[in-house]
Amino acid sequence: MDHAAPAAGGQEEINGEAQQQQLQLQQMMELVQKTKDKPLSVASITIFDLKRTRPRIIQNELLRRAELWQPSTVAGIHYGLTEVAQALENLEVFDRVAFRIEPSKEGPGFCDVELRVREKKPLHITAGTYVNSNEGSAELQATVRNRLGFAESVQIAGERGMRGSDQFSLSIRKPRPGAKPVTLEVRISQLHRSFQEASSFTERARGASLRLSTQDLRHSVAYEAGWRTVRDPTRAASPAVAAHLGHSLKSALQYSFRHLLAFPVGGDQEGELNFKATSEVAGLALGSGVPRFLRQHLQGYLAVPLPETSAFVSLAADAGMVVPVGRGARGRPSSIADRFFLGGPASLRGFSANSAGPCDLRHPRSPSPGQGGSNGSSGAEGATAAAGTRPRKVDYLGGDLYASLTAALHFPLPWQGVNEVGIRGHAFLNAGNTALLAGSRQPLRECA
Repeated sequence: MDHAAPAAGGQEEINGEAQQQQLQLQQMMELVQKTKDKPLSVASITIFDLKRTRPRIIQNELLRRAELWQPSTVAGIHYGLTEVAQALENLEVFDRVAFRIEPSKEGPGFCDVELRVREKKPLHITAGTYVNSNEGSAELQATVRNRLGFAESVQIAGERGMRGSDQFSLSIRKPRPGAKPVTLEVRISQLHRSFQEASSFTERARGASLRLSTQDLRHSVAYEAGWRTVRDPTRAASPAVAAHLGHSLKSALQYSFRHLLAFPVGGDQEGELNFKATSEVAGLALGSGVPRFLRQHLQGYLAVPLPETSAFVSLAADAGMVVPVGRGARGRPSSIADRFFLGGPASLRGFSANSAGPCDLRHPRSPSPGQGGSNGSSGAEGATAAAGTRPRKVDYLGGDLYASLTAALHFPLPWQGVNEVGIRGHAFLNAGNTALLAGSRQPLRECA
């Protein structure tokens, strides 16, 4: 049983509501005792407090539970209603879903069900800032929920980075279309990514995607089509980057699988295993400007708490591969926009963002020395165009093969005040690298 908090009105109102809740609980317990071993059928289901949501949305969830429409027991009916409440909450348009089972006027062997919901506010706006491995960003999102009553949501989002990256999108999400156990999402977006801290190019992509995912998000299938432009704002790109400048049409089908598992490790402690695999097939369109490749990305995370402490060890692993396919694929380099980049706190500590792996010397007009490995330097910084010239900056090229591994120990510090504000100790080992399967005809450098 679930009730809204009482308005301020004195101790009598509070006591009255407490007595009402106690009476309802007593009636429920009496019903359980009378019918726990006897067949019980639902005589009626009444839905309360619907404002915008169409009744059919809730009816579809009720119809899926056989316990509510066939003779069962009070435990079976309770289980079915619990599943319905969980499914309705997963639609993300209700703040609360509660139900009550009561004796029915139909007589012994029957019960009535009351289902009460509280809808979320139709407009939700969030704003925030965060820092990833490359740059700090500011984000603004506005979501309109359930305006038409079909449990749909429309979201407009914008993100602006401190180093020139930005992203804007409009998405429409509809859970359980046609009462099917999937979620449908249509999205149009514009993305601008700047790699100029590690390379000389930027990428702008405009496109749309259609995604179907299961309710538990374990499986998803998406089709993406987008027009991409790779530019060189510095006009000093290396030959390996200059070969990728221009326009291309990406047309790809993607499948993702994820699995989250919690497992006991002794006492009341639990470990966590998280795995995600994403497969992509690109080139589903005609034309010479369509990249054709297969791409696979694997991500895994394992966390195991240490006995009788709040410390735990973790292991994070990432691996990926992109392989050009189609006519002339042998020896043809992959698009630089589809490669894996490594470096930065989120992937390979001790290296600047995206600055690990193969690289190539920029054009001599490059205005400043290179930046790369730990503390802003790398083995490529000393590369020179000829004897006696100053160091030339390099372009990091990403890789067709990619792997990184991080092992870490997370532990509390011996100062209570520090732990209370969420600061913990962290010791780690980190390794990783990228490699190209095929590249420019020019000799490339291994910068890390």
